[in-house]
Amino acid sequence: MVVALLTVLTLSVLQLGFALLIRNTVLDAAAEGARFAALADNTLADGAARATALVTT
Repeated sequence: MVVALLTVLTLSVLQLGFALLIRNTVLDAAAEGARFAALADNTLADGAARATALVTT
């Protein structure tokens, strides 16, 4: 019984870690896309494309 509880706890902590990793990756990609769009000669669509490219690669 204790082994099952420890297994569930361990897997829950790992799942939380993966969720936070994905959250941080998406937030960083959005920030990078906004910085890219703010540069001269770039549009909002360019920034959105940059953010999408960062998330999908």
